[in-house]
Amino acid sequence: MALSGALKKLLVCVVIVTKAAETADPAIENGFPPLWGDIPGDLGAFRQENNHAVIDPWKYRDRMGMLKILLSSTHKYYIGMGLTESDNTLWSLPIVSEWVYKTGRLADPSKITTCGLKSGDRYCISPYSWGACISYYFTTLPFLVAAEAGFFENWTDETEILPPNAFPNDFCNSYESCSSSFPSAMGKWKLYFKKLMETTPEMDVLLTLDQLDLCFWEAHEVSIETALPIFKNRLMFLSEPEADFEDGLGRGVHFVGATGFGTNYPNMKQFQEKLPPRILRPTDICPLVLDFTLKQNIACQMLKTLRDLNEFTGGTLLKLWKEAMCSSEGRKTCKAILESMFAGKIYTLPELLEVLKPYPGTIDCIINT
Repeated sequence: MALSGALKKLLVCVVIVTKAAETADPAIENGFPPLWGDIPGDLGAFRQENNHAVIDPWKYRDRMGMLKILLSSTHKYYIGMGLTESDNTLWSLPIVSEWVYKTGRLADPSKITTCGLKSGDRYCISPYSWGACISYYFTTLPFLVAAEAGFFENWTDETEILPPNAFPNDFCNSYESCSSSFPSAMGKWKLYFKKLMETTPEMDVLLTLDQLDLCFWEAHEVSIETALPIFKNRLMFLSEPEADFEDGLGRGVHFVGATGFGTNYPNMKQFQEKLPPRILRPTDICPLVLDFTLKQNIACQMLKTLRDLNEFTGGTLLKLWKEAMCSSEGRKTCKAILESMFAGKIYTLPELLEVLKPYPGTIDCIINT
Protein backbone atom coordinates (compact mmCIF):
# COMPACT_ATOMS: atom_id res chain seq x y z
CA MET A 1 0.00 0.00 0.00
CA ALA A 2 1.38 3.40 -0.96
CA LEU A 3 2.31 5.67 1.89
CA SER A 4 0.79 9.11 2.06
CA GLY A 5 3.08 12.12 1.65
CA ALA A 6 2.58 13.12 5.26
CA LEU A 7 3.48 9.65 6.52
CA LYS A 8 6.60 9.55 4.34
CA LYS A 9 7.73 12.86 5.80
CA LEU A 10 7.11 11.56 9.32
CA LEU A 11 9.19 8.44 8.69
CA VAL A 12 12.04 10.51 7.24
CA CYS A 13 12.01 12.70 10.36
CA VAL A 14 12.10 9.62 12.60
CA VAL A 15 15.10 8.24 10.70
CA ILE A 16 16.96 11.55 10.90
CA VAL A 17 16.32 11.95 14.63
CA THR A 18 17.31 8.31 15.25
CA LYS A 19 20.57 8.71 13.33
CA ALA A 20 21.33 11.93 15.19
CA ALA A 21 20.76 10.17 18.49
CA GLU A 22 23.07 7.35 17.42
CA THR A 23 25.92 9.62 16.36
CA ALA A 24 25.58 12.50 18.83
CA ASP A 25 28.29 12.77 21.44
CA PRO A 26 26.38 12.75 24.76
CA ALA A 27 29.23 14.51 26.55
CA ILE A 28 28.67 17.70 24.56
CA GLU A 29 24.93 17.72 23.92
CA ASN A 30 24.47 20.26 26.70
CA GLY A 31 26.65 22.80 28.41
CA PHE A 32 27.85 24.69 25.35
CA PRO A 33 29.14 28.25 25.77
CA PRO A 34 26.53 31.06 25.55
CA LEU A 35 25.12 31.65 22.05
CA TRP A 36 27.02 28.61 20.73
CA GLY A 37 24.26 27.81 18.26
CA ASP A 38 24.41 31.32 16.80
CA ILE A 39 28.20 31.55 16.68
CA PRO A 40 29.65 31.24 13.16
CA GLY A 41 31.10 27.83 12.41
CA ASP A 42 32.73 28.69 9.10
CA LEU A 43 34.35 31.72 7.53
CA GLY A 44 31.38 32.34 5.25
CA ALA A 45 29.24 33.17 8.30
CA PHE A 46 31.40 36.13 9.31
CA ARG A 47 30.85 39.63 8.01
CA GLN A 48 31.96 39.80 4.38
CA GLU A 49 33.71 42.72 2.71
CA ASN A 50 35.06 42.62 -0.86
CA ASN A 51 34.60 38.85 -0.97
CA HIS A 52 36.59 38.09 2.16
CA ALA A 53 35.71 37.47 5.79
CA VAL A 54 36.23 40.16 8.41
CA ILE A 55 36.75 38.83 11.95
CA ASP A 56 36.51 41.11 14.98
CA PRO A 57 38.02 39.19 17.94
CA TRP A 58 36.91 42.03 20.22
CA LYS A 59 33.36 40.80 19.88
CA TYR A 60 32.35 37.68 21.78
CA ARG A 61 30.58 36.15 18.80
CA ASP A 62 33.58 36.48 16.49
CA ARG A 63 36.20 35.35 19.00
CA MET A 64 34.21 32.26 19.90
CA GLY A 65 33.58 31.73 16.19
CA MET A 66 37.33 31.40 15.62
CA LEU A 67 37.44 28.69 18.28
CA LYS A 68 34.36 26.95 16.90
CA ILE A 69 36.04 26.76 13.49
CA LEU A 70 39.17 25.37 15.13
CA LEU A 71 37.11 22.62 16.75
CA SER A 72 35.02 21.75 13.71
CA SER A 73 38.09 21.53 11.47
CA THR A 74 39.99 19.23 13.83
CA HIS A 75 37.26 16.89 15.10
CA LYS A 76 37.86 14.53 12.16
CA TYR A 77 41.32 13.62 13.44
CA TYR A 78 39.89 12.43 16.75
CA ILE A 79 37.05 10.58 15.05
CA GLY A 80 39.68 9.00 12.78
CA MET A 81 41.30 7.52 15.90
CA GLY A 82 37.99 6.01 16.95
CA LEU A 83 37.26 8.74 19.48
CA THR A 84 34.46 11.31 19.72
CA GLU A 85 34.30 15.07 19.29
CA SER A 86 34.41 15.51 23.06
CA ASP A 87 37.94 14.05 23.10
CA ASN A 88 39.31 17.01 21.15
CA THR A 89 42.20 18.60 23.05
CA LEU A 90 41.21 22.05 21.79
CA TRP A 91 38.03 22.12 23.91
CA SER A 92 40.14 23.90 26.51
CA LEU A 93 40.08 27.10 24.47
CA PRO A 94 36.30 27.78 24.20
CA ILE A 95 35.55 26.41 27.67
CA VAL A 96 38.08 28.71 29.34
CA SER A 97 36.82 31.58 27.15
CA GLU A 98 33.28 30.75 28.29
CA TRP A 99 34.36 31.00 31.94
CA VAL A 100 36.13 34.32 31.33
CA TYR A 101 32.96 35.67 29.68
CA LYS A 102 30.45 34.32 32.22
CA THR A 103 32.40 35.68 35.17
CA GLY A 104 32.63 39.19 33.70
CA ARG A 105 36.37 39.04 33.08
CA LEU A 106 36.06 40.11 29.43
CA ALA A 107 34.53 43.45 30.42
CA ASP A 108 36.36 46.75 30.89
CA PRO A 109 37.51 46.76 34.54
CA SER A 110 38.73 50.34 34.29
CA LYS A 111 35.18 51.61 33.60
CA ILE A 112 36.70 53.92 30.98
CA THR A 113 34.20 52.37 28.58
CA THR A 114 31.04 50.30 28.99
CA CYS A 115 32.49 47.46 26.91
CA GLY A 116 31.28 44.12 28.26
CA LEU A 117 29.26 45.70 31.06
CA LYS A 118 25.54 45.11 31.55
CA SER A 119 25.03 48.83 31.09
CA GLY A 120 26.76 48.71 27.70
CA ASP A 121 27.46 46.06 25.05
CA ARG A 122 27.61 42.84 27.05
CA TYR A 123 29.15 40.96 24.12
CA CYS A 124 31.96 43.48 23.70
CA ILE A 125 35.48 42.31 24.66
CA SER A 126 37.67 44.98 26.21
CA PRO A 127 41.40 45.46 25.47
CA TYR A 128 41.60 46.93 28.99
CA SER A 129 40.80 43.48 30.42
CA TRP A 130 43.71 41.26 31.49
CA GLY A 131 41.69 38.12 30.88
CA ALA A 132 40.55 39.29 27.45
CA CYS A 133 44.09 40.16 26.39
CA ILE A 134 45.62 36.91 27.61
CA SER A 135 42.88 34.80 25.99
CA TYR A 136 43.43 36.65 22.68
CA TYR A 137 46.75 34.84 22.43
CA PHE A 138 45.00 31.48 22.86
CA THR A 139 42.53 32.31 20.13
CA THR A 140 44.38 34.15 17.41
CA LEU A 141 47.74 32.38 17.44
CA PRO A 142 46.41 28.80 17.09
CA PHE A 143 43.74 30.01 14.67
CA LEU A 144 46.33 31.58 12.36
CA VAL A 145 48.63 28.56 12.54
CA ALA A 146 45.78 26.19 11.71
CA ALA A 147 44.71 28.43 8.83
CA GLU A 148 48.24 28.52 7.41
CA ALA A 149 48.45 24.72 7.73
CA GLY A 150 45.36 24.34 5.55
CA PHE A 151 42.80 23.25 8.14
CA PHE A 152 40.13 25.75 7.07
CA GLU A 153 38.04 25.81 3.94
CA ASN A 154 37.54 29.23 2.27
CA TRP A 155 40.55 30.72 4.07
CA THR A 156 42.31 33.35 1.98
CA ASP A 157 45.16 35.76 2.59
CA GLU A 158 42.59 38.53 2.39
CA THR A 159 40.73 37.33 5.50
CA GLU A 160 41.00 40.24 7.93
CA ILE A 161 41.36 40.11 11.70
CA LEU A 162 40.60 43.52 13.18
CA PRO A 163 42.74 45.21 15.85
CA PRO A 164 41.17 46.61 19.05
CA ASN A 165 40.29 50.28 19.35
CA ALA A 166 42.86 50.68 22.14
CA PHE A 167 46.42 49.37 22.48
CA PRO A 168 46.53 47.99 18.89
CA ASN A 169 50.31 47.56 19.05
CA ASP A 170 49.94 44.96 21.80
CA PHE A 171 48.42 42.48 19.36
CA CYS A 172 49.39 40.76 16.13
CA ASN A 173 46.58 39.94 13.71
CA SER A 174 48.12 38.05 10.79
CA TYR A 175 50.21 34.93 10.37
CA GLU A 176 53.19 36.98 9.24
CA SER A 177 53.03 39.55 12.07
CA CYS A 178 52.49 36.92 14.76
CA SER A 179 55.31 34.73 13.42
CA SER A 180 57.62 37.72 13.34
CA SER A 181 56.71 38.98 16.82
CA PHE A 182 56.22 35.65 18.63
CA PRO A 183 58.15 32.94 16.74
CA SER A 184 58.49 30.62 19.73
CA ALA A 185 54.77 30.55 20.55
CA MET A 186 53.80 30.16 16.89
CA GLY A 187 56.35 27.37 16.55
CA LYS A 188 54.81 25.43 19.43
CA TRP A 189 51.34 25.71 17.88
CA LYS A 190 52.79 24.49 14.57
CA LEU A 191 54.17 21.44 16.37
CA TYR A 192 50.77 20.69 17.89
CA PHE A 193 48.90 20.90 14.57
CA LYS A 194 51.62 18.94 12.78
CA LYS A 195 51.31 16.12 15.28
CA LEU A 196 47.53 16.24 14.93
CA MET A 197 47.72 15.93 11.13
CA GLU A 198 50.07 12.96 11.47
CA THR A 199 47.59 10.90 13.49
CA THR A 200 46.38 7.65 11.94
CA PRO A 201 43.91 4.95 13.05
CA GLU A 202 46.84 2.54 13.45
CA MET A 203 48.45 4.58 16.24
CA ASP A 204 48.20 3.74 19.91
CA VAL A 205 45.26 5.98 20.88
CA LEU A 206 46.20 6.58 24.51
CA LEU A 207 49.82 7.37 23.70
CA THR A 208 48.78 9.67 20.84
CA LEU A 209 46.31 11.54 23.04
CA ASP A 210 48.97 11.90 25.71
CA GLN A 211 51.40 13.38 23.19
CA LEU A 212 48.75 15.77 21.85
CA ASP A 213 47.92 16.93 25.38
CA LEU A 214 51.58 17.58 26.13
CA CYS A 215 52.09 19.44 22.84
CA PHE A 216 49.00 21.53 23.54
CA TRP A 217 50.24 22.47 27.01
CA GLU A 218 53.68 23.30 25.65
CA ALA A 219 52.09 25.76 23.21
CA HIS A 220 49.88 27.07 26.02
CA GLU A 221 52.85 27.67 28.33
CA VAL A 222 54.95 29.51 25.76
CA SER A 223 51.95 31.59 24.69
CA ILE A 224 51.11 32.68 28.20
CA GLU A 225 54.74 33.42 29.07
CA THR A 226 54.81 35.57 25.94
CA ALA A 227 51.62 37.42 26.89
CA LEU A 228 52.10 37.93 30.64
CA PRO A 229 54.73 40.69 30.51
CA ILE A 230 52.87 42.51 27.73
CA PHE A 231 49.69 42.78 29.78
CA LYS A 232 51.06 43.12 33.28
CA ASN A 233 49.82 46.72 33.35
CA ARG A 234 46.21 45.53 32.86
CA LEU A 235 46.26 44.10 36.39
CA MET A 236 46.25 47.64 37.79
CA PHE A 237 42.57 47.95 36.90
CA LEU A 238 41.62 45.02 39.15
CA SER A 239 41.11 44.69 42.88
CA GLU A 240 44.18 43.36 44.69
CA PRO A 241 42.64 39.90 45.33
CA GLU A 242 41.50 39.59 41.69
CA ALA A 243 44.84 40.72 40.28
CA ASP A 244 46.65 38.27 42.55
CA PHE A 245 44.32 35.45 41.55
CA GLU A 246 44.56 36.08 37.79
CA ASP A 247 48.35 36.30 37.93
CA GLY A 248 48.38 33.11 40.02
CA LEU A 249 46.13 31.38 37.52
CA GLY A 250 48.34 32.43 34.62
CA ARG A 251 51.49 31.10 36.28
CA GLY A 252 50.21 28.31 38.54
CA VAL A 253 48.40 26.50 35.75
CA HIS A 254 51.82 25.53 34.31
CA PHE A 255 51.98 22.84 36.99
CA VAL A 256 48.67 21.42 35.80
CA GLY A 257 49.76 21.50 32.17
CA ALA A 258 53.11 19.87 32.83
CA THR A 259 51.34 16.68 33.92
CA GLY A 260 49.66 16.47 30.52
CA PHE A 261 46.22 17.10 32.01
CA GLY A 262 43.74 16.08 29.33
CA THR A 263 41.96 19.14 27.96
CA ASN A 264 39.02 17.27 26.45
CA TYR A 265 35.45 18.44 26.98
CA PRO A 266 34.59 16.47 30.16
CA ASN A 267 37.89 17.28 31.89
CA MET A 268 37.69 20.97 31.08
CA LYS A 269 34.09 21.22 32.28
CA GLN A 270 35.14 19.70 35.59
CA PHE A 271 38.13 22.04 35.81
CA GLN A 272 35.89 25.03 35.02
CA GLU A 273 33.72 24.17 38.02
CA LYS A 274 36.76 24.62 40.28
CA LEU A 275 37.40 28.19 39.13
CA PRO A 276 35.93 31.25 40.91
CA PRO A 277 32.43 31.99 39.57
CA ARG A 278 32.88 35.76 39.71
CA ILE A 279 35.52 38.48 39.93
CA LEU A 280 37.11 38.70 43.36
CA ARG A 281 36.19 41.76 45.42
CA PRO A 282 38.59 43.84 47.56
CA THR A 283 37.39 42.07 50.72
CA ASP A 284 37.68 38.50 49.34
CA ILE A 285 40.36 36.27 50.81
CA CYS A 286 40.86 32.80 49.32
CA PRO A 287 40.21 30.18 50.63
CA LEU A 288 37.61 31.94 52.81
CA VAL A 289 35.18 33.36 50.23
CA LEU A 290 31.71 32.55 51.54
CA ASP A 291 29.86 32.33 48.21
CA PHE A 292 32.55 30.12 46.60
CA THR A 293 32.30 26.36 46.85
CA LEU A 294 34.96 24.49 48.78
CA LYS A 295 36.56 23.35 45.52
CA GLN A 296 36.61 26.91 44.17
CA ASN A 297 38.21 28.25 47.33
CA ILE A 298 40.84 25.50 47.29
CA ALA A 299 41.71 25.98 43.61
CA CYS A 300 41.90 29.75 44.03
CA GLN A 301 44.42 29.40 46.84
CA MET A 302 46.29 26.44 45.37
CA LEU A 303 47.19 28.05 42.03
CA LYS A 304 48.50 31.15 43.80
CA THR A 305 50.50 29.01 46.23
CA LEU A 306 52.19 27.08 43.42
CA ARG A 307 53.09 30.37 41.77
CA ASP A 308 54.48 31.81 45.01
CA LEU A 309 56.53 28.70 45.82
CA ASN A 310 57.96 28.60 42.33
CA GLU A 311 58.92 32.29 42.47
CA PHE A 312 60.50 31.77 45.89
CA THR A 313 62.72 29.05 44.41
CA GLY A 314 63.59 31.15 41.37
CA GLY A 315 61.76 28.75 39.07
CA THR A 316 63.44 25.62 40.44
CA LEU A 317 60.19 24.06 41.65
CA LEU A 318 58.60 24.08 38.19
CA LYS A 319 61.86 22.86 36.64
CA LEU A 320 61.94 19.85 38.98
CA TRP A 321 58.24 19.29 38.38
CA LYS A 322 58.83 19.13 34.61
CA GLU A 323 61.84 16.87 35.02
CA ALA A 324 59.66 14.43 36.93
CA MET A 325 57.46 14.25 33.83
CA CYS A 326 60.28 12.45 32.02
CA SER A 327 59.41 9.20 33.77
CA SER A 328 56.13 7.36 34.18
CA GLU A 329 56.72 7.10 37.93
CA GLY A 330 57.33 10.81 38.23
CA ARG A 331 54.21 11.68 36.26
CA LYS A 332 52.10 9.48 38.51
CA THR A 333 53.58 11.17 41.56
CA CYS A 334 52.91 14.70 40.29
CA LYS A 335 49.37 13.84 39.22
CA ALA A 336 48.72 12.39 42.67
CA ILE A 337 50.10 15.56 44.28
CA LEU A 338 47.81 17.74 42.17
CA GLU A 339 44.77 15.62 42.93
CA SER A 340 45.47 15.81 46.65
CA MET A 341 46.02 19.58 46.45
CA PHE A 342 42.70 20.03 44.65
CA ALA A 343 41.19 17.99 47.50
CA GLY A 344 42.60 20.42 50.05
CA LYS A 345 45.95 18.94 51.11
CA ILE A 346 48.59 21.57 51.88
CA TYR A 347 52.24 20.86 51.05
CA THR A 348 55.23 22.73 52.41
CA LEU A 349 58.03 23.63 50.03
CA PRO A 350 60.45 21.08 51.61
CA GLU A 351 57.82 18.36 51.17
CA LEU A 352 57.39 19.17 47.47
CA LEU A 353 61.12 19.34 46.84
CA GLU A 354 61.58 16.00 48.56
CA VAL A 355 59.05 14.14 46.41
CA LEU A 356 60.32 15.78 43.22
CA LYS A 357 63.67 14.05 43.37
CA PRO A 358 65.04 13.09 39.94
CA TYR A 359 63.37 10.13 38.30
CA PRO A 360 65.03 7.93 35.69
CA GLY A 361 63.60 8.70 32.26
CA THR A 362 61.53 5.78 31.02
CA ILE A 363 59.37 7.55 28.41
CA ASP A 364 60.03 10.19 25.81
CA CYS A 365 60.17 13.57 27.54
CA ILE A 366 58.07 15.78 25.27
CA ILE A 367 57.87 18.77 27.57
CA ASN A 368 60.88 21.02 27.17
CA THR A 369 62.89 21.05 30.41
